[in-house]
Amino acid sequence: MRTSGESVGDEEWEVVEENVELKNGELTRAGFIDLNKMEADDQNGDTSDLWVTLQSMGYNKGLVMDEAAPFKLEVYTENSGTFKVKSLSSPGSALEKALCESVINKGDCQKVRGMKDLLIHTYAQDFRTTIVVENKSNSSISLLIDCSGSKNCNSSRNKLEHKIQVAPNSSVVALHVMAQNERLEWIFRCSENIVK
Repeated sequence: MRTSGESVGDEEWEVVEENVELKNGELTRAGFIDLNKMEADDQNGDTSDLWVTLQSMGYNKGLVMDEAAPFKLEVYTENSGTFKVKSLSSPGSALEKALCESVINKGDCQKVRGMKDLLIHTYAQDFRTTIVVENKSNSSISLLIDCSGSKNCNSSRNKLEHKIQVAPNSSVVALHVMAQNERLEWIFRCSENIVK
């Protein structure tokens, strides 16, 4: 999740501890929701701070999550040494590039029909599939990614059909598709078509 980068002082954290649910000194999901409700109620009709919070969580002005893909991160280490979590000050292109490289290296690859220099890389996990489009040609290409045949799925773009423009000699994340309800079976089906 993106944040404003501000640190939380001891007094502010005491207010959090007194008013919301914590487990082992960390916010629970219910505590997180209550904390955001407190922020909304505390503004006396001024919603500007609340919008900053909602936008940092990936929501647009229509309350549609279009700038985030929910995920769970588990970190393991083989030795008992410590590690430090660092953030990217401007995650956009650096994060996209790292994600594309990861999917290209770990995912399945197939050529788009009739296009020798256009590849679709798909990296599937238990509850999420990421699609990266790699354009090795010297011209820009428009592609329609259609995952509407999937069952029990949501996407990072809030629809299962997405038109994407891929610059020459570049890779882009087309979609993250995830289970809408993780307790139910989900089926991922995707096709692509060149848009002329």
